[in-house]
Amino acid sequence: MLVEPSVSKISKLQKFQNTKNTELKQIFCFFKNSEVPKR
Repeated sequence: MLVEPSVSKISKLQKFQNTKNTELKQIFCFFKNSEVPKR
């Protein structure tokens, strides 16, 4: 009973971190793409 909530919390955390990482990657890619034409 005690294990279940912690596992769901961990999975939620991992999902949250995954979305954050993908957002960061998208932002980074956006900046990289926008940097190229300026040169």
